[in-house]
Amino acid sequence: IFATGCVVLLCCVFLLWALLYMPPDYIQVANVAAVIDSKRPQEETSPQQLRRNPLLQATHDDEAQQAKARNTQLAAAVIAPRKIDPAIENMMVSKVVMYDTNVRKIKKNLPNKVFMETDETALAATKELQDATRDLLYYRYGALEPYRIKFDLKFQRSQPTFATMGEKDSFVIELAPSALVPHSIYSFLEIARHFHLQKGAFHRRADHVLQAMVKGHQVEHLAFQEYSPKFPHFKGTVGYAGRPSGPEFYVSIQNNVGNHGPGTQQAYNPHEADSCFGKVVEGFEEVVLKRITKMPGSGFLKPPMHVLIDAMTILVPDAHGEYQIWQDHQRPTE
Repeated sequence: IFATGCVVLLCCVFLLWALLYMPPDYIQVANVAAVIDSKRPQEETSPQQLRRNPLLQATHDDEAQQAKARNTQLAAAVIAPRKIDPAIENMMVSKVVMYDTNVRKIKKNLPNKVFMETDETALAATKELQDATRDLLYYRYGALEPYRIKFDLKFQRSQPTFATMGEKDSFVIELAPSALVPHSIYSFLEIARHFHLQKGAFHRRADHVLQAMVKGHQVEHLAFQEYSPKFPHFKGTVGYAGRPSGPEFYVSIQNNVGNHGPGTQQAYNPHEADSCFGKVVEGFEEVVLKRITKMPGSGFLKPPMHVLIDAMTILVPDAHGEYQIWQDHQRPTE
């Protein structure tokens, strides 16, 4: 009895200490981990089992309701305005930079006819980079996905639609799941996060893509050609241009699976593809197709013919699926 009492007393003391002194950021990270864990597939009860046992059906329904409520609470805890600890964030950034540097080194030193997409050492290194990047994404932007980015555009007087549709317009892209291409979406979020430093523009009109330049945003090209067959270059998707890819990007105005998918850019590497990391979810027909495609001329255009990008705004979903403007704690609110 005495031993049991001591154990209970120690548990109570520890619980009191945790409530009083546990750092808020630890709680935030724990909440993120809980949300991630809640997304993992659970062992399911078959419909046949539920039909045969009404009591099991009732228990199953009750558990489903409890799980839904618990996930909603956890998601709200993650997405609610919270203070980001710069020390924790910087530690995560340093880890991403370390793995990023390693991947670039491996890619640079690959022997002839050895590919990043099939080499075991390269695959292990890229996985380390992707895993560390997901952790940073969850901590900085929240564990709820997908993230979105709004583009505010400025049409110059040279544009055919300027007189009838005005100077301003916008469209929104939704980023691919971080489970598929975290390195690519992190890079693009970095472009958006630093966009206030220098503007960009759509500067190339081709039959299959509209390409934009975003130089001067402290963002390097991709460390490797990250690509997922689960997010192909369909019409309306967004991909990185060039070799190495990025930070310039393009919007596909047709199905480009055969133009930018694995093995399509060159014959040397049958596995390599342009990274595809997003899709236009608002304004594709009215803005992208009816306005940006009307840029005068074809190919790479001179500045007076560009469609200017005035702003890129990061949007994150809340617990109810509504999108809110993400606030960068490192940048004072304007």
